[in-house]
Amino acid sequence: FVSPAGSSGQVRLCVRVSCLPHCMMLPQRPVCSQHAAVRMGIDELAAMLPPVAGTTRAELEAEIAAVVPSQDVPKLLAELKELQPDETGIVRWFPPTGLKYCAGGTALWKLAKPYNDYLKVREQRLAEEKAALILDVNKTAHHWVLDLGSGSGWMCRGIVAEALRLCESVTYTPLDTALEAVNTAKEMYASELPAAKLLPHVGSWDDAMQTSFYKDLPQDTEITATFMGTTAGNFSDDYMVSFIDGFLSTWDKLPFPAKLVLWVDGAPSDLKPAQAIVDAYGCAEDGALDFHMMKMINASLDLDFPLDKLQWNVDYDTREEAIKMWMEAVDNFPVNHHGQQVTQIPKGSRIQTQMSRKFSDALLQSMAERAGANLVIHRTDDDFYKAAVFSREATAKRT
Repeated sequence: FVSPAGSSGQVRLCVRVSCLPHCMMLPQRPVCSQHAAVRMGIDELAAMLPPVAGTTRAELEAEIAAVVPSQDVPKLLAELKELQPDETGIVRWFPPTGLKYCAGGTALWKLAKPYNDYLKVREQRLAEEKAALILDVNKTAHHWVLDLGSGSGWMCRGIVAEALRLCESVTYTPLDTALEAVNTAKEMYASELPAAKLLPHVGSWDDAMQTSFYKDLPQDTEITATFMGTTAGNFSDDYMVSFIDGFLSTWDKLPFPAKLVLWVDGAPSDLKPAQAIVDAYGCAEDGALDFHMMKMINASLDLDFPLDKLQWNVDYDTREEAIKMWMEAVDNFPVNHHGQQVTQIPKGSRIQTQMSRKFSDALLQSMAERAGANLVIHRTDDDFYKAAVFSREATAKRT
């Protein structure tokens, strides 16, 4: 990380975790999930991880501009200036969470092994064990796998491999806003699954909500669009309903069948205690990443949040069925922009660094009904992870 002044710093691992136990009753479930929230202070996280590769000032500005365009800065500062307590009496601020991945943040994220193992291992297992059921293909058709927000494409590899085994021909499209990610996916698939035709696309998933995106396809085409990596949990239910409806409504205009598969983290159940979720997201490496995010907030908006007056928190919110991560002010302090005070942050204020919704079957069914979709749910045997298949073609069922 390079600070606004251009000086470099590094973080190392040194953790002590204090826990606050409390019983949380899950609504409409027979499970009483005892779990302990996670709290860590700056002195526990300030020197946590191995040094991150250096970032020049120009590189930092370019990365930040991609997350917070200059025209958005006044709006964010105005939001900060106008902060007021909510109905619970707590002041809350929701800065752009994408800032945590700037200036080496992605490298820090990759070191969050408990979190990544919790998600990646189960997603990979589900993709490998139930790929054929998820694809549900016509074996004589041409199958197009559209990987929305693909990143490097590794998560979808099992699906594409199974499609190649089942179908006469397969096209794979890694779709991402990052050119580097799309190029990485191209290289991996060309090397490991060369039988798949590659049709990469650099852009947003909104591009794939246009019928023009699907031109010049064989008439026997079938489409499986995947949205992997629990990305759906970062958005509101209303947004995801519009997301599902947007794709299905576009595909309604096409002459071939298509389905959307959301890969999601399951809500707590008899098989999955809330503590497992808190432990995965509450790993110390994630805390270091969120403190890195606060440095990026200071750098991008020219602010001076005092990191030594913040405490990192992780807890599961049973009402919203979501894991929440936030920085909490342990004292009152001012926040300045270019030497001028923007706001006064009272003790107990929360700066949300991440919120990831967890999906019960009831929530997925509700989303399907609102989007006018049929729903098939596939899951790992331990009920931790789910692939929810939305379509407007076949009778809904549950597996």
